[in-house]
Amino acid sequence: MGLWKIPAKIKLPAEPDDGPCPFEFNGKLPNGDQVMAFVGERRGKTYPLEQDFTTFVAAVLRFNADGVLLSCHFNKTSHGAGYLEQDEERSRRTAREQLEKLLEPVLTGGWKPADIMVRPFFIMIEGLETGLIYQTAGDDGDEDAETEGYSPEHVMFLPAGYVFYRPWTTGEYDT
Repeated sequence: MGLWKIPAKIKLPAEPDDGPCPFEFNGKLPNGDQVMAFVGERRGKTYPLEQDFTTFVAAVLRFNADGVLLSCHFNKTSHGAGYLEQDEERSRRTAREQLEKLLEPVLTGGWKPADIMVRPFFIMIEGLETGLIYQTAGDDGDEDAETEGYSPEHVMFLPAGYVFYRPWTTGEYDT
């Protein structure tokens, strides 16, 4: 049986050329602070009428140079159910515009795209689960499992659901 240890930091890659994605705005500021910004999506149903709705959350997370979460600035837009907005694409565009406004102070502050190293964390942003969550099966079982491509532990990036495996410093993930 193995001993599990939560990773100190996980490398999140900068992917500025990949279009809208969770790692599009990963980068660093001149003072060493690290930034991640994205638009996340949460779907649900109203109660008691059971009407579908979607909320898009534009979020800018700031970490210190050691990878500790310092702040989260966000805005949201929703559509469907009883909301005035009913058009999903217009709601998505609005969230993207909100993200660009939230990013203005970061971009003018000398932000440069870069891979970032952050500590595991978990926060709720307008009902959107966000974080780097360490998970393990709790039993390493077969000693040959790692060589066969199976790992009983991983870190999941929420809200995207991307999975990172050991070693935590490669920046490689599964979608």
